[in-house]
Amino acid sequence: MECYQCQFDTFQFSTDDTLANSYGGSAGIILSLTCNANTPLSAGCTTGVTITPSTGTFEAGDELSCSADGYNPTYLWTGTAGVNGATVSETGDEYTLPEGPFSVNCAATVGQLSCRDFATVSDTAYSMYQYSSDNIK
Repeated sequence: MECYQCQFDTFQFSTDDTLANSYGGSAGIILSLTCNANTPLSAGCTTGVTITPSTGTFEAGDELSCSADGYNPTYLWTGTAGVNGATVSETGDEYTLPEGPFSVNCAATVGQLSCRDFATVSDTAYSMYQYSSDNIK
């Protein structure tokens, strides 16, 4: 399923006496809209995926947060992280960094619309002691 938004090509408003007669004399109203389904949707689909923080000095134990515009997105972290290059596959909007180099993607998905977007951050998460000793020199 692809994501689309409607840009209405036609708008028609009219009354219908047969509907009015069917509902005890209440006015019957017809509203007709014709949708142009060739316009990509951005409102409900995920856009603008952001990982925070995405730069700076990272330490083991720091949490990365993922956010995105869109209707109730779910998040999946993938990539590699840690001194042994372990594979990352975690759900949720936050990911805790292990010590060592990392390259992680956060994919935000709106399942109802089958829309997905992602962001990536790569760097090294130092142990607290390693970072402190490097700054003393």
